Amino acid sequence: MFLSKIKITLLSLTIGLIVVTAIATGVAFLLRVRLFNTLKNRLCLGKKIINFGKYSFGVSLSSVLSSSIDQMMLGSMLSTSASGSFNVAVRVTNLADIPVNSMANIVFPKAPCG
Repeated sequence: MFLSKIKITLLSLTIGLIVVTAIATGVAFLLRVRLFNTLKNRLCLGKKIINFGKYSFGVSLSSVLSSSIDQMMLGSMLSTSASGSFNVAVRVTNLADIPVNSMANIVFPKAPCG
């Protein structure tokens, strides 16, 4: 729409969201059918995904808590400019951390059961 200079309206955004959601639902359903075709795979993958979900939740929770506690402690001990520099350093570190965690979340459940 940007290249063709068509005005974007709320209605066109809503229709676009509905179409994209329908396509994503179809793709997810096809992948679900393909991945969970046998009872053995379903049980094995289910256990694996639940265990990984517990691990992933714990890591995310501790990451959020430690980052906020770091900034609160540094804000009270150091100047605001030093605390701001630390915040920038944390964001740069997240540039590498977030893609790696995303890939792990995608690849790990696809590992063979055994």
